[in-house]
Amino acid sequence: MPTDPTDVPQEGITLSPIEEAQRTLKRYLKTHSLRATTERRIVLEHAYAMKQPFSVEELRIDVEQASMSLPAATIYNCLTLFVKIGLVVQVPWKGRMRYERVLGEPPVHALQCCTACNAIERLDGSEIAAALERVPFVRFKPKATVVCSTGLCSKCRAAETRLRNNYLREHWWEEDEF
Repeated sequence: MPTDPTDVPQEGITLSPIEEAQRTLKRYLKTHSLRATTERRIVLEHAYAMKQPFSVEELRIDVEQASMSLPAATIYNCLTLFVKIGLVVQVPWKGRMRYERVLGEPPVHALQCCTACNAIERLDGSEIAAALERVPFVRFKPKATVVCSTGLCSKCRAAETRLRNNYLREHWWEEDEF
C-alpha cells in the first residue's frame, strides 16, 4: 500500500501532462533510490512548457530567463534521464539533438523541419498516426514515433523566390545571348 497519497491517482481526476510527468519522474526516482532534486523538477517543468521541439541550449536560456541558472551539462543529464524514463523523445536534426515532450501528446509526433532556417514546428499528425498504427512492429513496442518532413518554411520559400526573381531581373539579357 502506498504511503504517499500522490502516488495513486484519485478516480475521475485527469492529470495534466506536467502533473503526469512529475508523478512518473517521482515514481522512477523513488523506485531507483535517486534524489528528487530541484534541478530535475525545474528542467522537467520547463521542458513541458516548451511549445516546439527544443535543444539543450534553448532550454538552458528558458530556465535562465526564469531567474535560475543551470549548467548545460545538468540540463543534458536531466534530459538523458527523461528520455530513459519516457518523458521526452530525442529528435535528431542536422547533426544536433532536439527534444520533444511525450506525455499528454499523441504517440506520433509529426514535425515540419525547414532546411534553411532550421525551424521545427508540430503538425497535426492524425493521418500519419493512423497509417503508422497499421505498421506491424516485430518484437518491438514503440513509446513514441517522430516523423519529420523536411523542406522550406513559408518565410524561407518567399526569400528564395525573391532572390531568384531579383537574379532573373538583373540577368534577363543573358538569356538572349544563346
